[in-house]
Amino acid sequence: MVQLDLTQATSVRFGDTVVRAVRTGNTTIWDSPVTVRTNWVQNPSAEVDTWGWGDDGEGGAHATIAQVTTGGQVGSAFVRATLTYAGGDLGGRYVPITAPMVETHGPCTFTVSAWVKGTAGLQVAMCVGVIADGSGTSSWKQPGTGTALTGSWQRISYTDSLAANNKMFYAGPVVMTGVAGNTIDVDGVMVELTSSLGSYFDGTSTSAADGTTVYAWVGQAHRTQSTETKQAPVSTTVRTNMVPNPSFETNVALWTAGGAGGTSTPVISWDTTHAMGYQLGNGCMKVLATATGNESFTTASQGIAVLPSNPYKCSVHFRTEGGVTRTVQMGVWWYTSTNTYISASTTLQYTVDSTNWIRCTNNSLVSPANAAYARIYIIVVGVTTTQEVIYVDGATFETSQATQFYFDGSSSNTYINTYRWLGTPHASASTQTTMTPV
Repeated sequence: MVQLDLTQATSVRFGDTVVRAVRTGNTTIWDSPVTVRTNWVQNPSAEVDTWGWGDDGEGGAHATIAQVTTGGQVGSAFVRATLTYAGGDLGGRYVPITAPMVETHGPCTFTVSAWVKGTAGLQVAMCVGVIADGSGTSSWKQPGTGTALTGSWQRISYTDSLAANNKMFYAGPVVMTGVAGNTIDVDGVMVELTSSLGSYFDGTSTSAADGTTVYAWVGQAHRTQSTETKQAPVSTTVRTNMVPNPSFETNVALWTAGGAGGTSTPVISWDTTHAMGYQLGNGCMKVLATATGNESFTTASQGIAVLPSNPYKCSVHFRTEGGVTRTVQMGVWWYTSTNTYISASTTLQYTVDSTNWIRCTNNSLVSPANAAYARIYIIVVGVTTTQEVIYVDGATFETSQATQFYFDGSSSNTYINTYRWLGTPHASASTQTTMTPV
């Protein structure tokens, strides 16, 4: 797990999750996908004091607010409200017991919740204080019916929407029935901008030791909103391009002219001045005919290490020059662990020309039961003149039969894919590591 300074990180969103990454040169350092929740209540459990708490009863205050320092549902402390309505029975009057929250503007969907306990039978419901922008008159939003208290801690919640040009500025339970002297205890008030009820948290909740879940106050403790930052698991997929010199950026080493059943052996060379441009990077392999007929070339004689009875695919890009159109045959030879020839795959044919680079792909390869190595072989069919040229670039050999884009260890990293050589650049296999949220 890599912990990143968010001020130095780039964020990429996958649905409701965010992936953070830092680029250093050609290296991408990934963090896990992150989900961030916010509790907009500023002093939600009264752990230090009752700052910001009060009641917003109809016609004036109808309760006293006090901190109780032991027996809380979250942490130790909680708020106890004692009804003081002078008329005795509330008689249909509602008394919101309110915690302070950061003003939150609509339009939005919200869920407000709290742990409550008190005189058994009291009807309570969650509410939020609402005021229209530019208005001095406030009201509150609440459900039409309440929940009866049982005398033990219970969690209640309420989900609703806030219209545009309105804002919420407090949250808490509203007492809907009761008489003077009844009490209601309140702890763990939470407001989230979501349609579902989540587990309670605030900035003093216990963070995970491994850093996968972190709780924090946005500013001063017990005076500001708080966040939960959770790092979700990721799925990592690795592709391996087993061709050790696939795009000829520095030379044509590890490729061999002849040896594939052709009637002539061409001259292969490293090309850095190809006027038609390169398919990948800044170089390619130039294959120069020395005679008419069929010319052949292959990957290196030591072969590509493979597993027995395993699916594979290979692909190579080709282009001719001077308006010539040619048929290219491509297949794979299989060898034992002692480099003894076993058999050849089915040879596929492709038509290539000088207009565009053509990617020729064989997606149906399966290694024999005793195979340990493979060599890609290529035959250019029907060369009519000496000095005829075909260019080669971007070869892949993979343990997959799905058609996917070309890569090697020098491909440009993205914030999803990371590329590297497994050994010497341009002389070893390379990998593409893709990270996605689980």
